[in-house]
Amino acid sequence: MGGDGLDERVFETIENVREHGGDAWWLHLSRCRACGQHWMIAQEERIFDEDFLRRLDADEASRISIEGEWPAEFLTYERVLETGHALGVRPCIFMDRLAPSLVWTVEDLKRERPDIS
Repeated sequence: MGGDGLDERVFETIENVREHGGDAWWLHLSRCRACGQHWMIAQEERIFDEDFLRRLDADEASRISIEGEWPAEFLTYERVLETGHALGVRPCIFMDRLAPSLVWTVEDLKRERPDIS
């Protein structure tokens, strides 16, 4: 989106309905106030600095808001990063190879999957 203010205009119409919370700090369910469409949003602000949105149908949104049952696409931080990579999003360039956001990302990935190299 960025560059022409489109992202700000889009997010002005979207309200947060439910945050996943816990270890999935990046994930939340939102709803457009203008059209009622539900969105699952992964806010990745460390490596790609992007928001990844997935349109949800009413049943999926209900399962999240009532039962806490989330679709798997963005459920782990590793999957969020894989999404950015698969979409060809260019990651940020870090001048400090031990920048805190890189260290935090490694810690999150290691916590999710201890066998990751």
